[in-house]
Amino acid sequence: MQWSDVFAVGSHWFWLLLAVEAAVLIALIEWGKGLFATLSLIGTLLLLQFMGDANLLGLANHHPLLLVFGVVGYFAVGTVWAIARWWLFVHEQRLRYDEARAEFCHERRLLDATIPEALQQEWQEHLAGRKRKIEIRPRARKHRSRIIMWMAYWPWSCCWTVLNDPVRKAFKFIFRHIHDYLQEISDKAFHGVDADFPREPDPRVAAMPLAMTSPVEKKEPAATVAEEVHV
Repeated sequence: MQWSDVFAVGSHWFWLLLAVEAAVLIALIEWGKGLFATLSLIGTLLLLQFMGDANLLGLANHHPLLLVFGVVGYFAVGTVWAIARWWLFVHEQRLRYDEARAEFCHERRLLDATIPEALQQEWQEHLAGRKRKIEIRPRARKHRSRIIMWMAYWPWSCCWTVLNDPVRKAFKFIFRHIHDYLQEISDKAFHGVDADFPREPDPRVAAMPLAMTSPVEKKEPAATVAEEVHV
């Protein structure tokens, strides 16, 4: 076998190259490395051109109209996918926010799930201190490079999203429905141990500002000196 036929279309090395390149592109896209993704794709195309029988340059020369329609269609689908991917990204951030808020309210024993004004500063610091940051009202301009990358590499981005998101969301859905049952098992196993520990103060009461009391009027002290008597 000659070097020019290593990545011949349909050969084992051809499919292995495509599989490796797909995995590399997916990883680079998820890491936000658009430049390296582009270099990787160019390198793969060069291998197919000069070490395989895929005559990409000849195809472009003999079918220019097909190339034009292909490029236009690629950009059109990429634009639609970028909009869909942005929608998924924004709602993922909102889901993380709701989960963090529910956890915060549970830890502070806020039964009505309403954060009082006295705890809002602490809630803001809690969000800022999380390892996995949460974006509130994500700005599209701030994520311009990421959105463009979704457009440019939409086949790989779409495949990974379709494979990853449903599986991850399915397990989260299952966990939310069995959470109460799992917690019930834990509570039953440790029933009665609360009496061994000091009772924790209610954070809602501790966070309440001190009540303003009206100043007590000072009473005049009783006279201790006899009044002068004028003759």
